[in-house]
Amino acid sequence: MRALSTIGAFRVVAEEDLARPSADQPGAREDNGRIDRLREAGLVETVAIDGGDHRAVALTSEGLDLLEASRLERNGEPRQAFHARLCRPRELSHDMQVYRAYQREADDIRAEGGRVVRVVLDHELKRAYQQFLQEPNRSDAQSDGRPGRSRDEAHEWVDQHDLPWFDDQAHFPDCRIEYEDRYGRDQHRDVEITTPHYRGAHAAATARAGFACHRGSGISGRHGASRSGSGPRGGLAEELLR
Repeated sequence: MRALSTIGAFRVVAEEDLARPSADQPGAREDNGRIDRLREAGLVETVAIDGGDHRAVALTSEGLDLLEASRLERNGEPRQAFHARLCRPRELSHDMQVYRAYQREADDIRAEGGRVVRVVLDHELKRAYQQFLQEPNRSDAQSDGRPGRSRDEAHEWVDQHDLPWFDDQAHFPDCRIEYEDRYGRDQHRDVEITTPHYRGAHAAATARAGFACHRGSGISGRHGASRSGSGPRGGLAEELLR
């Protein structure tokens, strides 16, 4: 269930990131057969990337159903969304690194006495924004699909959700980590995965947005990934399943 919750929360995770460090063999990984067992049970699907040496893992519909049935409700806290099925195949290498960036940020949050509440992926934020923009059109049979909100209304929504607005548009991170700080206050960190292709206006906009940027790399490189969610300290899965 810990593996399923992590995969579901981040939509896609590198298989190697789900194996815990072995206590008996430094540098070795244990539970490498765990994903094979989940796949044989029809709970996850995998696809080979980078020439077949590495695999991306996502939930199947059956895996999502099992996870939802095992969910523990926590009164008064936002509900973590879980996702199934591999999508955006051309962006798998990028998307898998969101979990790695989360691990490093979550380490810092916990070191400061905080507690992760949930993660919100980019498409969730974008969907909520589009729903807001289109809400006035729902009862209009003559709507042409253009946003039903004014620029000022859109800007106000973005400001209320603490997202950056410039160049007359909203900007969204790859992932938002919502957490309680050591004093019980609601906080969040917005995370963006950058690549060597981030140049010119794209790079400038990313820097201006003020996101916590993590340099992406080939999925075969750990690139400084931390031990959150893998070692005895636990990670997002433990937070969700308490």
